[in-house]
Amino acid sequence: MPLIEQLPPDLEDGAALAKRRAKAATRKEMWRSVYSDAYRFAMPARESFSWYTEGQFRNNLLYDSTLQETTYTAANTLCALLFPGWSKWATLAPGGDVDKKKVTPEILARLSAATDTFFDFLNHSNFPQVINETALDLMVGTGALCFDEGDNENPFVFSSIPLSALEIEEGPNGKVETTFMVRKPMLRNLIRMYDGLSVFDLPQDLAAKIELEPDAEVEIIQAEVYHPGTKKYYGIVMTVAEKAIIWRFDYGTSCPTIVARATKMAGELYGRGRVLLALSDARTLDKMQEFVLRHAALNVGGVMTGVSDGVLNPYTAVLAPGAIIPVASNDSGNPSLRALDIGGNFQITEVIMSDLRQRVRRTMLGPEPTEGAVRSATEVSVNDRNRLWAMNGELGRIQAELLEKIVARGVFILQRKGIIEKFNID
Repeated sequence: MPLIEQLPPDLEDGAALAKRRAKAATRKEMWRSVYSDAYRFAMPARESFSWYTEGQFRNNLLYDSTLQETTYTAANTLCALLFPGWSKWATLAPGGDVDKKKVTPEILARLSAATDTFFDFLNHSNFPQVINETALDLMVGTGALCFDEGDNENPFVFSSIPLSALEIEEGPNGKVETTFMVRKPMLRNLIRMYDGLSVFDLPQDLAAKIELEPDAEVEIIQAEVYHPGTKKYYGIVMTVAEKAIIWRFDYGTSCPTIVARATKMAGELYGRGRVLLALSDARTLDKMQEFVLRHAALNVGGVMTGVSDGVLNPYTAVLAPGAIIPVASNDSGNPSLRALDIGGNFQITEVIMSDLRQRVRRTMLGPEPTEGAVRSATEVSVNDRNRLWAMNGELGRIQAELLEKIVARGVFILQRKGIIEKFNID
């Protein structure tokens, strides 16, 4: 898996790679409004499709937090189900095409030892922190993480990739094979970001600029491209302005970027998660909560009408708690100051909002409400089982696109480092 000087000939064309990336970006742009809206209601702190300054408060436009609460609960449930902490949630075993007569106790013992080694390194890595972020993105539809190779003491290094930064490309079988990311590092950091990259690999004007303007940003495309001819993944970094390839890496048969979709419609590239199913109810609930809070504020603060010699101007009248609206005359004996009739009873909204909250929780497979009669252990167990059955379709895709790839990538790294024995894994 070395740094290389030459890619396969059809990958050496920087302009062709830039066109592939542009097409992937165009397809990604079709999902911007859908995903941005979903993050705004479900996880406003993780909404990165719009530009924000670091540390900015992003939750100031919502009035109801039901979808936020249930999204984090659903992500935690997914992690607890598929990736329980400090436990072996997968086992390396002989495949179905292996002759069972040739499987000896010694082979089983070696596979068991390899499983223990894999999970020992995994549990001592930063995997538990990163997988939760990926699970949150999967609730919207598409999640991605980077599984890099570290040193011999810490061979597993994980990092979460926000969906707004990633553009993907599928192969003929529907699997994500190629990823693109546009990055803007400072020139002083560019050389340090990629092993083996030197100033001599950069275009001449860019190399000269490092000394003059080290804090200037340079726009690059970082790609991990699958080549069907060699059946290998290649890491490629190229400058956007010059379309010059400055870094080439052979990842072998294992790609460090893992992309998974919760559910996917035929003909679509990105996934659709449970947040999109609950989004319409969440929008309605948020708007109703806004109306209820405004109505409550008017009831508490009150609005008064005051007699004025002028004529009421509807363009300057303010309906806010404590406001006084000038009118030509007040009824009921024409008092100088009179409370404004706010409107009808909003108690019916509580019934509607309660129903909407239950529907959001049901869609996000949240726990059943604890109010009412005490339920038996069997009832609780049946409810949990039904929730898992309702998620079964998503679990199958997530297992295939995320869980299996994490195991395969981890075994590949350990075998390359000589920590475990070499064997084929599917």
